[in-house]
Amino acid sequence: MLNNVEIIALSDISETNLNKAAAEFRIKARYKNYQDMLEKEKLDAVYIATPDNYHTNLIIDSFNAGCHILVERPMTTSQGDAEEVNRVVQQTGKKFQINFNHRWRSLYHKIKEMI
Repeated sequence: MLNNVEIIALSDISETNLNKAAAEFRIKARYKNYQDMLEKEKLDAVYIATPDNYHTNLIIDSFNAGCHILVERPMTTSQGDAEEVNRVVQQTGKKFQINFNHRWRSLYHKIKEMI
C-alpha cells in the first residue's frame, strides 16, 4: 500500500471478485455498479482495470464525478473514443495517466533490440 492513500471503495460486476478483493484489502464500501460508487462516495481518484472496451464510459463518468484517473492501457479502443476522452481531460483539468506496467521490463527492451 502507498502512504497517504486510502482505498475507500471498490466496484466490480462480479460479486465474488468484489467480495474477495474487499476482504483482502479490508474495504467496507462495495458496489456492483460503478455509477453508484461515483455518486455515493467522495473519491479523489479512481483506478480503472476493466476489459478495454469498457474504459471510455468509466473514464468519462469518473472525470464528470470529479476524479483523477489511472487507467490500464489501452486508454480506449478507438480513435474517436480517445479524442472524446482527451476533450473531457481538457474540460475538467483533472490528472489522467495511462498505466503501461511492462514498459520497463528488460524482456521488452531485448525484443526491441532484436527488431
